[in-house]
Amino acid sequence: MTVSISTTPNTRLQGKRCLITAAGAGIGRESAQLVVYLASDESSFTTDQTHIIDGGWSN
Repeated sequence: MTVSISTTPNTRLQGKRCLITAAGAGIGRESAQLVVYLASDESSFTTDQTHIIDGGWSN
């Protein structure tokens, strides 16, 4: 977890957690996996996309 999340008061954090449909709060490594994919040859047919990494919060 980021410093800001780890120091957020529990009552506020609990309210935010219910908005995340994924298994839990993400970590930087999970975001980095998308960066590695996009930098690789495997993503050669991935064009003009917006990738939102928010655990489903924006749905």
